[in-house]
Amino acid sequence: MVRSAGEKDPQSGRAVTKAGFPYAAVWTVALAARMLFAYGSTHWFHSALATFSITNHINPATYGTFFVLMVLTMISIRTISVIARAHHQGADLNARESRLARHFIHA
Repeated sequence: MVRSAGEKDPQSGRAVTKAGFPYAAVWTVALAARMLFAYGSTHWFHSALATFSITNHINPATYGTFFVLMVLTMISIRTISVIARAHHQGADLNARESRLARHFIHA
């Protein structure tokens, strides 16, 4: 299973994460795919991509936006799942010391 495990450190009680080879491989493949698409879109299949985009009325900026949203989604899902697993195991998430958490609590 590919995952970054959020766990409770038995000594400190704080949340820790561990990621193995499968997790790193998924992130590496996703990064390589984005880089290959970016390179290929200007060197290998520029004409085909332009034709596809024109035929389907796709703005060229859409491709960049998609990749940014894909990365943000991957990071958000990872962060939420790690926090949820760590919280489920009773880890101290130090939310009171987090400036971001305080911003949302006092907002």
